[in-house]
Amino acid sequence: MTKWSYCTYMNDRSYLSAVSSTLEAPADFPTLQYIHLEVRDHIGYIWLAKDEQNALDAEFLSEVVAAHDAMERADDVWGVIWGSKSTGFFSSGLDAAYMLDLERGEKIDIFAKFFETTRRVFAFTKPEIVIMPGHTFAAGAVLAMAADWRFMADTKARISFPEVMLGISMPSAMIAMLSLAAGAHNLSALIQTGDSFKSDEALRLGVVNAIMPQAELLLHAEKFMRRLFQKPLSGIRAVKKNLRRPVLEIFADDPSLEDFKDLMGANFEEALRAGLEGRRPKFLNP
Repeated sequence: MTKWSYCTYMNDRSYLSAVSSTLEAPADFPTLQYIHLEVRDHIGYIWLAKDEQNALDAEFLSEVVAAHDAMERADDVWGVIWGSKSTGFFSSGLDAAYMLDLERGEKIDIFAKFFETTRRVFAFTKPEIVIMPGHTFAAGAVLAMAADWRFMADTKARISFPEVMLGISMPSAMIAMLSLAAGAHNLSALIQTGDSFKSDEALRLGVVNAIMPQAELLLHAEKFMRRLFQKPLSGIRAVKKNLRRPVLEIFADDPSLEDFKDLMGANFEEALRAGLEGRRPKFLNP
């Protein structure tokens, strides 16, 4: 693809200008603390706006569900673009400091909530595009994979599924979801190594559908969505439903969730602390 050269300042400023709308959400939409909702020309916009990293906690996950529920109910919304008000991150994943403050049972509850949030996004019936201006890690990357299409900035941003580096496994339903988008042949590289991937690598591995200058993300997503609007949306939604039905059946009864109770131990705690302290973790292996 053609590469464009933008200095970082201009790139950030252009992206922020594109996503800094003053539109208010429709009156019947929920008022959310961390997410800004908009509707314009049949496109619903979900903007993550908590902070620079958009780290996820229980309230933030609840708002992701509420945002998708609102867009699902709105007859005037034909498709959704989901992005971030931050230039550096779509989302860094679950908030490490928040997780460390929780008791073990509460940590398990958060993972269950994250699982249900992912299922809700994956079951969303309307076409949805995620635009990723910056890093997209862990739980943030999983949520992005629940959408239909992903467009990523060709900056130094990376995407990763580092669950193995936390001493845990991605649940079977999420693995099936990732396989649907990226193909089973790419799963080992994506989730078994804990590696992070630049945009061109993510494109090669099927994790994202297109890469482009950060400033072009929103425009490209809007043009793509409007092309979809010129086609029978009933057909697009029917195909989406049929593609996702087998994976949603796994979400409905995923026995691998029980593994978290055994896996969430010392290595998980060490990985969280090391990340907060900016050092390499020291794992305990048999």
